[in-house]
Amino acid sequence: MVVERLLLTPGWRRFITFAMAVCCYWILVACSDKSTGDDDSELPDEDVTPPAAVTDLQVIQVTTATALLQWTAPGDDSLTGVAFEYDLRGALDSITEATFGQAIRIDSAPPPIPAGLTQQCLIEELTPGTTYYFAMKSRDDAGNWSGLSNCVRADCPEDAVVVFADLSLEAIVRSYVGKPTGDILTSDVDTVTELNANDAGITDITGLQHFTAMGMLHLGFNDVADLTPLQ
Repeated sequence: MVVERLLLTPGWRRFITFAMAVCCYWILVACSDKSTGDDDSELPDEDVTPPAAVTDLQVIQVTTATALLQWTAPGDDSLTGVAFEYDLRGALDSITEATFGQAIRIDSAPPPIPAGLTQQCLIEELTPGTTYYFAMKSRDDAGNWSGLSNCVRADCPEDAVVVFADLSLEAIVRSYVGKPTGDILTSDVDTVTELNANDAGITDITGLQHFTAMGMLHLGFNDVADLTPLQ
């Protein structure tokens, strides 16, 4: 055919080769314009914002051997989101940026929760009659560390004998702490959170001032006139 003979001529062959080369070029250009995930302009910005420093760390309860700390959770980015981890530390002297690394890390620190919520940490196995200091930092998942929190102090009282003026109250306490004989110490009672002493003929509650963790006390149907030990 005429068309077939025309396509077989050298001129047409050169034209067809040139046209195919131009088409391939524009196809490659079009593909290169599409995002492949390697384009730096498509990557998210690097996370350089650390969690905010905790500013309201406080000791809300102390016993002879424990300290209960409380603070407001910071965020992943300043005060937004959820931080990755806490580094809570304790020492026998005030903690500063210079001494934070030498303080002992507290393994019982909880994982972070959403920013703005209240968190607590109970630190146990402390020594009676000793003063402790605590401070903390927070880290996000990009490795950015917050500044140092405020440093707080916890004074664990000496262990002492608890004296009850009322034998009925003493009997109830002995039963509760599982100590039928021997001295009752502050360390035996300063972690008790609830005590039921209803209708026990109690007239004097001296001794209950050592129950520093008491949250619920049942004293109904007794004849107690002086509530000073509860203050």
